[in-house]
Amino acid sequence: MQKYSPFSDMPEYAFPRLRRLLSNLKPGSDPIDMSIGEPKHEYPDFINEIILSHLSGLNKYPPNDGYESLLNAMGEWIIKRYELQNFDYHNCLIPLNGSREGLFNAALSLFPRLREAKKKYIILPNPFYQCYLAASIAANAQPIFVTADSDTNFLPNFNKIPKNILEKTGIFFVCSPSNPHGGTATEEYWKGLINLSEKYNFRIFSDECYSEIYRDKKPVGVLSVAKEMGADLEKISVFQSLSKRSNLPGIRSGFSVNGKVTTKILRNVRAYGGAPLPIPFQLASEKVWRDETHVEFNRFKYNEKFKLASEIFEDTSSFKLPDAGFFICLQVRDIENFTKQIWVQKGVKVLPGPYLCNLDNLSFSETEKISSFARIALVGLKEEVGNGLKSVKSFLDKNSHYILREH
Repeated sequence: MQKYSPFSDMPEYAFPRLRRLLSNLKPGSDPIDMSIGEPKHEYPDFINEIILSHLSGLNKYPPNDGYESLLNAMGEWIIKRYELQNFDYHNCLIPLNGSREGLFNAALSLFPRLREAKKKYIILPNPFYQCYLAASIAANAQPIFVTADSDTNFLPNFNKIPKNILEKTGIFFVCSPSNPHGGTATEEYWKGLINLSEKYNFRIFSDECYSEIYRDKKPVGVLSVAKEMGADLEKISVFQSLSKRSNLPGIRSGFSVNGKVTTKILRNVRAYGGAPLPIPFQLASEKVWRDETHVEFNRFKYNEKFKLASEIFEDTSSFKLPDAGFFICLQVRDIENFTKQIWVQKGVKVLPGPYLCNLDNLSFSETEKISSFARIALVGLKEEVGNGLKSVKSFLDKNSHYILREH
């Protein structure tokens, strides 16, 4: 007999749903897949040489806490990126096997489950990164989905959360720049959330993995604001990765920054059940964290494609240029049918917005407002992206009934 699992009722992941939606349909042209946010730009060419020259490290257990040289590279990047001084990164930094591992395990390790803690909820933005939901369930917490729409630049609107929910909140997930809309948190937003965190005693988990792919202005990180405020860093964890910054999703190099006590807890848990980065990847990622030239070039290439998108959709009311990230979200109605028809007629594959949203048992969300969009990834080569976007525009010109006029 199958035993009950707390994950039994978790919704199916977005991409299996998309495959099923399009399974019996043939593309109307040479297919262009713009549904997956997998970076396609070149990664730094020195990576291969470093990995190949250290393959002998594969017959050793990698250090759980990372090589000293890797910690130094990450720590120095943190100090520069967040404009910090006198930051003791040796006691506040954990290398990760991808930020997803860190997000999941941090929730599992840090949510206060003891009855006397009186904590029950983990707050998630809606739309949300699927890992947040799994982490909440694993932590035996009740996820509370909070609207992240254009009214708050696609970040969760904490001003609408009732006091009785905040009092029982243990963790608050924020993604800035947001996935998928690319909205960025302002200094004022961070200050407001930090003040709430200290008032109601919950942790902020700030997922900032898209922070280096921005249009004009570098996004403000919560760590910069927290240090300036003199906030309690034990209530703040920041997650970063090389996946988007350096086009290296396969190397799985990331880190989290936390308070000293929190870091000690997470290191201890990781010693039991963590998956440390293989030695060749630690040595390679050390150099990647120290190099900004390829990051600037990567950002330039993305911004070329966003400029192209702005030109193509100049007269389309459903288009808004995002602050950061590598997605555009077109506001459309009847989204699953839109996804099928644009595949059948144009051969372009996009991801329906509802697949990234919670639409059941909504807590503080307006269903149509948050989910009526198609996510389009601008990760391919400029020519392919241009062809795909032109096909989308051509389809909308002939099928304007799909366009939502307000966004």
